[in-house]
Amino acid sequence: MKLYLRRLIIALSILLVAITGVIVVKNIKPYNIISVLDENDPTLIKYKKHLEKYNDENDVYLLLESKTSFPDRADFHKVIFDTAERIKRIDNLNTIRSLNEVEYVKMVGDKLFLKTFFEEKKLSEKGRELLKSSPVFQYSYLSPDEKATLIYINIRSDLSPKEIKHVITSLNYVKELANKNFPDLKAHLIGTEIARDFFVKEIIKSQVKILPLVLIIIISLLFALFRSWRVCLLSLYVMGLSYVATVGLIISLEGSINPFSSFALLFIFIISTADIVHLFSAVAKSKAQNLEQKFKEAIAHIWDPCFMCAVTTWVGLLSLVVSDIPPIKFFGIYCAFGVALCFLLTFKLIPWLVKIFDLDLEFGESLIKFEGIPLMDWVKKFRGAIIAIFLLITVGFGYLSSKLEAGDNLYTKFVAHHPLSEAITAMDTYFHFTGSIDVVLKKNRNEFLNIDVEKNLARLQSEIQKIPSVAHIKSLSNFQQYIRQSYPTKSAAAGFDTDKDLYDIFSLFEDFNVLDGTYPLAHDEVRMTVYLKTLDSQTLVDTQEKIRTLFSQPEYANSFESSVEGFSTIRSNIFNSIFSGFIKSFLLDFIGIFVCFLFFFKSLRWSLLALIPNILPLVATGGLMKALNMTVDYNLIVLVAIIFGIAVDDTTHFIHYLLKKLRQTGNLNDAIAYSLQETSVSLVSTTFIFTLTMPTFFLTDILMFSQVALILVLSLILGLCGDMFVLPALLYSKRMTKTLSMQVSAERT
Repeated sequence: MKLYLRRLIIALSILLVAITGVIVVKNIKPYNIISVLDENDPTLIKYKKHLEKYNDENDVYLLLESKTSFPDRADFHKVIFDTAERIKRIDNLNTIRSLNEVEYVKMVGDKLFLKTFFEEKKLSEKGRELLKSSPVFQYSYLSPDEKATLIYINIRSDLSPKEIKHVITSLNYVKELANKNFPDLKAHLIGTEIARDFFVKEIIKSQVKILPLVLIIIISLLFALFRSWRVCLLSLYVMGLSYVATVGLIISLEGSINPFSSFALLFIFIISTADIVHLFSAVAKSKAQNLEQKFKEAIAHIWDPCFMCAVTTWVGLLSLVVSDIPPIKFFGIYCAFGVALCFLLTFKLIPWLVKIFDLDLEFGESLIKFEGIPLMDWVKKFRGAIIAIFLLITVGFGYLSSKLEAGDNLYTKFVAHHPLSEAITAMDTYFHFTGSIDVVLKKNRNEFLNIDVEKNLARLQSEIQKIPSVAHIKSLSNFQQYIRQSYPTKSAAAGFDTDKDLYDIFSLFEDFNVLDGTYPLAHDEVRMTVYLKTLDSQTLVDTQEKIRTLFSQPEYANSFESSVEGFSTIRSNIFNSIFSGFIKSFLLDFIGIFVCFLFFFKSLRWSLLALIPNILPLVATGGLMKALNMTVDYNLIVLVAIIFGIAVDDTTHFIHYLLKKLRQTGNLNDAIAYSLQETSVSLVSTTFIFTLTMPTFFLTDILMFSQVALILVLSLILGLCGDMFVLPALLYSKRMTKTLSMQVSAERT
């Protein structure tokens, strides 16, 4: 029977690994940044309707950056022509526009002609002037400093994921070819589909490259601790089962793996090592005669504190379910599920596997030793200094935390040297294209051609342009001004709806789809795209409010039905929900863990005492974010839940054993010594594992991974120091010793 079970377990394990591998690879789908909002969110629903009209998500930009002015380059035409022609050969593109294709209107006598910007393969003087000053062409194909040029590409909207991937691969090939053929140029690709493609690549990298490295580090550290490969294999098996089950939960709830769920899968492997270390440490210390008895004795000894820690970790992670941001909510669910499952498998499955396979676990001498360190002597000797340093660091980090600023960081999802980050920086530097606000003005479509409405539209644009944060504006008014400039003989009182010549040119623009982005067909509205000088979230929100204030003025309120739409509404929605989400999650986390302390320790005084050393890692999170020049975004919500949920684990173990001994002997000094003896190896070992595995997240270019990893490691180290030094230092104070001893004496009697 045992032989049959062994073979079945091995066969099922291999099958599970294979199936999970296939599931992970096949269910890594393009990540949509707007998924940070609930699908029923009114802002998201309105944004999707906005996309149906303007199709911005299928736009891709190829930016070419030069160290010198493009018009002064002898190969300017060749650069544009060669690159544009290669792009035209790519299938499934709707349009491509560059200085090679676009034309401007020129009046000769009483007739208008369309002229190309290049004459005899050189940029014409008239073309250069228009690119600098024309309301239509300024900030479009050539940057104001003339060191960057843009090629506009629109991908068909009805493509399959496979077809989109082929288009993106082809565009990347053209980009690399431009870099190769023109070494003094730097080519950048930017667009929604480009960003999604990068997210897919990084998620695959996190699971294919980082996960194996994390496992190697964990297994190496476990072997260094216990000197047994069987312990390593049992640990790996339990963590693997938790990983497999969590993958199944992710697919069932969301249907695909995104950056947050990918991070959750890696996180589960790391955090689940804590219970494994505690179990095998207790088994190694057991003096029982046989292995089965050792496991029973070990589990009986550590079950209470480990269960307490598991509960506080679950509370911390599940506090994320109150977040308004779905990926964060699901991150908390996945981590809590994986950690809970690994906890149960550690204490229930491992002893059963040892019994079924008749394993003989022989523990060698640990390569990592903490015995012999005079920790108690140090704490007693430097008690005052420890408390003073604790207060100083806490106040310092608290001050830095108060200086934190919020930001959605939707344009900084990758590290600075990543191609997409470089592209966004270049786009913002040269064209101010990335941070924008869509102003939609509704009115009967034909009325926008009326001279009075035209003037009113121009006045509104002029008012918005005066806002200090506004860089430039793209609108219907720009095209109307440009047509009038091209037809100087026309009276300023003539309207596009009454003058045939003006209307004919305007219709020509419509026929060539030039006005689709500002004056969409079959819609009674115009769009004014307001580009900002900065990507700063607060500036975006403030500018939106200033624009809405202009809407309320009678001359505009009576003329248009105005609204702010587009991606800026997604950004402002997220920005406004960051603090509310953080407060809700933190309060639930804090109150939940405090209630757990009250239940576990059955004492208000001990519960409050347990919170003190955990103040440091909490304020350190905000302080480190400010020191690293990070802004408050939804990563902070994740960080606080993780750090507080995990940091209190060490405190729980320490106080559990301290109270156990104190209630037996009534001697606080002996109780502290006993608690340090019981917990120091396990607590330092688990923190050591966290510290060495988290830096592997720097191998991915997703900024969230590296930021969370860095702050998590530093905060958990500070949390451990709080439990190993600050808490004993507080306990050694005469007043505290007297108070706690009296309380315990009362409990014993």
